[in-house]
Amino acid sequence: MILLARTTPKEQAKKRTDGLSVFIVDMREAKNNGLTISPIRTMMNHSTTEVFFTDMKVPAENLIGEEGKGFRYILSGMNAERILIASECVGDAKWFIAKATAYARERVVFGRPYRPEPGHPVSHRQSLCGDARRRTDGEGGRAQI
Repeated sequence: MILLARTTPKEQAKKRTDGLSVFIVDMREAKNNGLTISPIRTMMNHSTTEVFFTDMKVPAENLIGEEGKGFRYILSGMNAERILIASECVGDAKWFIAKATAYARERVVFGRPYRPEPGHPVSHRQSLCGDARRRTDGEGGRAQI
């Protein structure tokens, strides 16, 4: 796990974002040694958890980069993370639309197969998903905004 932790008291930092450092933590070692991990049940097929830190010790040699500069390091990784999450959302949307479309094709209403009209929410979602997919160039998921 990459952990952002305050290593300089807030009162001694020039800015609130100063005095934060990044550490690498071996979760196997830290689990039950100050780190508690609890799953959060979600509707989607994602592993979501909450983590609790109770007097967890992290060795100084686990420091990544320069002490006190961690906030900058985290921000520099956020752009790539945003693109990753956006691509994941497009994939999730495609999955949900496929499920809804399959359900709609199987459904029978008043003895007839159910067919949504072009303005129906399922059709509208398909067009939104296509629009989101077109906003990426397909090479590395870079957004075209």
